[in-house]
Amino acid sequence: MDPDDLISKYIEMGVINIEGLDDNGEFMLSITEKAEELAPELFEQHQKHVESVILDWFEKGWVNITYDEDLTAYIEITEAGEEIAKKFGM
Repeated sequence: MDPDDLISKYIEMGVINIEGLDDNGEFMLSITEKAEELAPELFEQHQKHVESVILDWFEKGWVNITYDEDLTAYIEITEAGEEIAKKFGM
């Protein structure tokens, strides 16, 4: 299926939302809670991507990760991470 058709399908399903436009006029999308149930392949790909980015940022010193006694992870941006975020307009 064409990527644009797939995005349209996911929007119709309520699996992704259009959040706005970036500086280049490209759509900014978010994945909804419905994705895990209605589009598990999308949810899994998104989860793997987020985990990869967080690990990369941790290795670069841009975030700290701590765990509580229940092994719930807490991610906190570092000063270096804040500087990078500012450069990207976040």
